[in-house]
Amino acid sequence: MFVQLFLLAPALAAAAIDRKAIVESFNVVRTEVPKVIDNTTTPLQVGNGNFAFNFDITGTQSLVAFNTLSSWGWHMDALPQNGEKLEEYVGVPVATHGREVIYDLEDPKLPEISKWLSANPNRINLGRIRLSYKNETLSSITEPRQVLDLWNVVSTSSFKIDGKDVKVVTQGDFDTDSVTFDIESVLIYDGTLRVEFDFPFPPIHKVEKTSDFEVFMGSYQFPDNHTTSIVKSDIALDDTAHIHHTMQETSYYQNLRWPKESPLTLTRVGKQDSNTTNAHRYELFPAILGNNLTRANRLSFTAQYSLQLQRPPLPSSIRRRNSLDWHKYWQEGGFVDLTQSSNPNATELQRRIILSQWPKMTELVTKGIAPGETRAYLQWQQPHPIYLAELAYKANQSKETLQRWDRVITSTAQYMASFAWFNNSSGKYDLGPPIQGVTENSSPTEISNLAYELVYWQWALNAACKWKKRLEQDCPPTWSRVAENMAFPPEYDGLFAPWVGGGVNASWWDNPQLNKDPRSVIMLQGMVPDTPLMRKVSPEVGVRTANKVWDVWGDAQIRGWGRNVLAINSARVGNPERAIYHLTNFGYWTFGDQGFAHRSGPSPSPPPYFPGNGGFLLAIGYMAAGWAGSEGHAPGFPKDGTWVVKHEGMLQAL
Repeated sequence: MFVQLFLLAPALAAAAIDRKAIVESFNVVRTEVPKVIDNTTTPLQVGNGNFAFNFDITGTQSLVAFNTLSSWGWHMDALPQNGEKLEEYVGVPVATHGREVIYDLEDPKLPEISKWLSANPNRINLGRIRLSYKNETLSSITEPRQVLDLWNVVSTSSFKIDGKDVKVVTQGDFDTDSVTFDIESVLIYDGTLRVEFDFPFPPIHKVEKTSDFEVFMGSYQFPDNHTTSIVKSDIALDDTAHIHHTMQETSYYQNLRWPKESPLTLTRVGKQDSNTTNAHRYELFPAILGNNLTRANRLSFTAQYSLQLQRPPLPSSIRRRNSLDWHKYWQEGGFVDLTQSSNPNATELQRRIILSQWPKMTELVTKGIAPGETRAYLQWQQPHPIYLAELAYKANQSKETLQRWDRVITSTAQYMASFAWFNNSSGKYDLGPPIQGVTENSSPTEISNLAYELVYWQWALNAACKWKKRLEQDCPPTWSRVAENMAFPPEYDGLFAPWVGGGVNASWWDNPQLNKDPRSVIMLQGMVPDTPLMRKVSPEVGVRTANKVWDVWGDAQIRGWGRNVLAINSARVGNPERAIYHLTNFGYWTFGDQGFAHRSGPSPSPPPYFPGNGGFLLAIGYMAAGWAGSEGHAPGFPKDGTWVVKHEGMLQAL
């Protein structure tokens, strides 16, 4: 994400990092079948940014009903049948500084529609691909060993069924929503080992609270609610087959292809009008070759999921290009190398760096409304587009970059300037009420002037004006006026406070309802670049606040992405020892063997918790490459002689 701006010290810049060796050293190896399958059981994955095939130790979804997911696979539950109408939901008016503003809150007059909007659209499981043995779904294996080759992103799984060897090679496609399989065993030769496809139906989603998670998506208990069928394309080909899946408004294809020299046969197991759980189950197995009735001992095919009936790429084509694309992926972008460090925590920290990935959230894809107090009132994310635009410009300072982002900058800044309101008593611009804070533990209608949001607001509006200047355009006066006159972040006794009102006063640090997650008071001096507001505050306030958070926020209470912002803040206030402590306190923060971060601390949720991974990468970027105004190499790492930090392809943070 970040690319270095300054020159490395000569000893560190002498040689390029051997990325391949480092990546391959963290290949994921599994040798055990999960003894208990619950919401903490996690898969391995292949795919790309738009598609993920999640699989168990067999290289398929045989033992655990993991999901096959895409960026386009969405479904709408049936509307409530209590007479409430979707078109009647228009939001809820809230009195805001002498006027009514419509917010996307749960409407007490439309409780069921409000819940429906929160649950829809919902992502669907496109289908399950698993092995069957002797006409039964595979349920038992021995001597399993699975290796996920990270450099090539290929999984090789070997195990035994009834004492016979089975090998499964699983690989995704870098470009399409496809997964390939190469399965070898004498059990294929004798016809007892086959591949099964099954298609679930998404049940009605009852969202009662934010901790409602659906780990294994879809149900096979509603066969009458959807249809599947084998369809033929306009051109009859003997190396392809297609299954069409329709459920209400959602319809898509599973397109199959195999090598012509190794033909396969696709048959339906259950009947379309059957009410049994196998109604939408299919089998794939080698076709009979010639008159001698011999079969192959290998089964190779591509399964592609698409909104259209297509002829997918051959497995050999995907294998060839996928490796090349992943090699390019690993060679591009920033990279941090800690392998020469003697610190005992360096290897695990390096593993987490390599395995962490960060997919974007989905609101811009679904464009859905999710009524709720936190979602409606939360504001700290509003400056993010301007921050991201600044990163884009820093990486490519061109007119093209300025023009590409200008509409986003303009719309974001217009909203932010209009949200702030002028306080005649103070002569400053306030934020809220209503407003919800980063930690989501306040009363939105009772608080205002959140410390982090005030500073971030000012920075973003100033950055928007600077953007217009780069384009040789005038900055709208409202933007600069609001930025120049933002209220000061609240302080009590020389320490930052999270907000004004809502029970916050000089003793708020002793209130467990308020101090259980104080991350926002350190984010304004860490996550946010330097601002005029912060320059008017004594640096000692930030240091004292960081020390107070260290005393109050114990390891057992830190959750989510909290350790990442603590590390960034610690680095920026000049305490790299504390920064590295937060990222290496592995006993309190778990990353799975495949790199999925857990949401540790109070109210944990099932992994993966991707904000943990994303924030972790951001913190590593700060600590390794530095930030505007930082001095020296790797300013976020201790200078105790145990850390040797190399990095390439990275910019300093803003």
